Amino acid sequence: MIPVHKQPEPKLFEQLVGQPGRAWLAKNHNRFSEKMPPLWQKILDDLWRAYGGVFAYYCFYIPKGAVGNATTDHFRPKSKYPDLAYSWDNYRLACLNANARKRNEVVLDPFTLSSETFLIDFLDGSVYPNPNNPPILREKCEQTIDVLKLNDSSCMRKRADDATNYLRGHTSLEYLRRHSPFVAFEIERQGLSPRLKPSSSPTLSDDF
Repeated sequence: MIPVHKQPEPKLFEQLVGQPGRAWLAKNHNRFSEKMPPLWQKILDDLWRAYGGVFAYYCFYIPKGAVGNATTDHFRPKSKYPDLAYSWDNYRLACLNANARKRNEVVLDPFTLSSETFLIDFLDGSVYPNPNNPPILREKCEQTIDVLKLNDSSCMRKRADDATNYLRGHTSLEYLRRHSPFVAFEIERQGLSPRLKPSSSPTLSDDF
């Protein structure tokens, strides 16, 4: 995970989500209910665009429209914080896996994360807490890694593959900054350089 800069609220957010959501909460005494209207789904495309298609927790880009991938995560769970269920500032772009794994658990917030809180070991693609973090923060990092399963085999393989493709000259650093920004950040921080010059620079998909 790396810091994510909070993006401004979409123009139609209040009309589509904020106002009708608060009206529902007022009518239901600000209580959580399984029947809570999922108005946040109406601005999922806006959320995707606002954050460039990069998921907050895993830091990977997924093309717009990829079935079952992009979801609106309520950082403060709506079951515990119903008053934030229709708040743009409480939304994080997350893949389905991360959203399901997080549920009501406590994890570090990409919006308030400091740089270099998490690091990558490119030998296997694993994420680990910065050893210079204070003990309490290291504990929170470990909890976040465990809850979100940041080191499951697919995530580790994706980070390692992205780094390998760069080091072999098959992709550019600029491409990684848009598609795998955590890997790009760590490549620069660790001072890694490609062994070969890429024959051609990849371009973003038309969906981006």
